Amino acid sequence: KYDYELKNYRGLSSKKVGYLPEGSTDIKDMIPVENPKPGPKPGTKRKNKTIAKISAQTPLFEVQDTRQQDKITYPSYLAFFVLMMCAGAGMSTTPQVAEFWRTHHDELRRLFADCPDRDISHDTVRDFYILLGKTNSDMVLKSFNAMLLLEKGILHEIEKMNSPEAMEVFHKSIYALDGQAIRATKIHPGSKNPRYVISFYNSEDALVLAQMLINEKTNEKTYGPKILNLVDVRGGIVTADAMHAQAGFAQSVLDAGADYCLGLKDNQKTTAEEVRNLFHTDKNQELMCYKVENDKGHGRIECREVRVLPGNLLSPEILEKWPGLADGCIVELCSTRVVECSEEKATTEYRYYFSSLHFNKEYIAPLFLHVIRSHWNIENKLHWVLDVIFDQDMTHCKNSDFLKGKTMLNKIMYNFMSVAKRILEKERNTSISMQSMKPIFTNVKQFLLLISKVCVLSASNDQ
Repeated sequence: KYDYELKNYRGLSSKKVGYLPEGSTDIKDMIPVENPKPGPKPGTKRKNKTIAKISAQTPLFEVQDTRQQDKITYPSYLAFFVLMMCAGAGMSTTPQVAEFWRTHHDELRRLFADCPDRDISHDTVRDFYILLGKTNSDMVLKSFNAMLLLEKGILHEIEKMNSPEAMEVFHKSIYALDGQAIRATKIHPGSKNPRYVISFYNSEDALVLAQMLINEKTNEKTYGPKILNLVDVRGGIVTADAMHAQAGFAQSVLDAGADYCLGLKDNQKTTAEEVRNLFHTDKNQELMCYKVENDKGHGRIECREVRVLPGNLLSPEILEKWPGLADGCIVELCSTRVVECSEEKATTEYRYYFSSLHFNKEYIAPLFLHVIRSHWNIENKLHWVLDVIFDQDMTHCKNSDFLKGKTMLNKIMYNFMSVAKRILEKERNTSISMQSMKPIFTNVKQFLLLISKVCVLSASNDQ
């Protein structure tokens, strides 16, 4: 009978009438029971079974195992392998993963000796996501990244600079910090806002280095200094939007041995107003400019001009508030955009930044253009891919550990696909998209072959 309070079916009564011999599945072979025990009367609830207490002196051979003996143990590496394939193929829900396992079960048993005989259930898949979320996910992400063959591309800006000093600066790693909303988590009762995941992204290598799930009752900006403790950013440049333009975060970046470049908006009203005024005066003898014209992309023509001033032009009150700014820079980025084949007028937008990078460099303006554009990669190359290819924005869940494990697995697969994309582009001598790589992740043998090209597999059991 269907119980509306339980929202499920429940039995009213039951009794044992017989049993089947071992190995038989035909009801005709049933051996009846002579005196079947009567079940509970209709409308009565079944009493819970009591488990006998076990004292410390009870011999082990007398202790009965009350667990279900038909439970199956799945190797964690095999479950991780299947979940990676499903993530790359765009299968985001647990029933889809269970169906993928069932479809490829015979092939998995041929390739992996310890693959269980039975299929996996969607509840077991969910438990594995929760297990990933409960473990030290930062160490899992670091261990996986250590197995990737990291290759750095040569920046086009270096070719314009015939200077060893410029070569050294442009080879600095650029790390972007930004949060991303999981919008499907907003639909649950009692949730006012969606859950957020903050990511620390290497813009040069297109790799996620760390992530943290933001608590529902806290703010994204409080997690900036925390996530810096999880990665090594020495000698690099850390970029973030205006939300993280806080003196505490700037000091944390400097303490970690890196430089910062932070966006500036009206949340720092006094600083933003003084910076804008400095760029609109004619007394700036030290102004450095760099201009890029006719940058075509996405059906538009865009002209960008970067103007840089030394930070010591600001008032002493502002310099005292922001650590490292006295020797650093303030930046204005002017973008003029024209849409091709359109009668719309050109639009001009101004953005302002401040940084601890030293001003006394003749190539400081093109460097800032490269740094600012590299920060946009976390939106265009990471968050967009996670939402479109991995369907992360449609993740429905209440469990924080599940959400943490699911998003971490997506980041691991994103890192794998970033490196695999570069290797496949070299082999085929043509550019490919991550979307076109999806068929590889539905074929077990092709995925194993790709792993052998991308990962450095360790012989130790720990990895």
